[in-house]
Amino acid sequence: MPKVFSNNPLFVDLFYGVVVGSAVALLSWKDQWNLLLEIVWIVAVLEDWFLYYRHVVDTEAKKVTYSFQSLMTEFLILLSWFLGFQALKEQDQQSWFFLCFSVFYLLKVAAGVTFYLKHGQLLSRRMLYDSFWLLLPLTAWGLHHWGATLSFWTQYWIAAGVTTAVLCFWWFVTTMCPPVKA
Repeated sequence: MPKVFSNNPLFVDLFYGVVVGSAVALLSWKDQWNLLLEIVWIVAVLEDWFLYYRHVVDTEAKKVTYSFQSLMTEFLILLSWFLGFQALKEQDQQSWFFLCFSVFYLLKVAAGVTFYLKHGQLLSRRMLYDSFWLLLPLTAWGLHHWGATLSFWTQYWIAAGVTTAVLCFWWFVTTMCPPVKA
């Protein structure tokens, strides 16, 4: 299978630009509360893009191998994110948001595991830090099972609060005790 060697993965930027640009083009003042939810979800994918460049891409290191699997992984991560965005926009489809939310974060972690496996860091501190993101699909699962009596708004803000807490904790530990880059 053909592979591309690069330390500047332009296809990732292209995917993020197209998907996030499409989502921004769909923002509307029609339902201001949904607009707020959609903007928070856009911030989540921008945070993902930022962390990709901050912690995965190393422009000073040797070139990284990109393959069709890399392309498909990025596509599936962004597809799950975009379907979650669409679920927020459509009436009576918001319950699909938590499934897409879970898939988005599970794919992020799976991509990380693949990356760490390739670079001999499978049980590294870096992978331990990234495993904190597994709390988000667990939160969505818990909300689905035990939060069914709560309104979607309450469930969403619980998930957003847990996401913020995980992000802050992740930033704290990676700053105070930084892992070794691959």
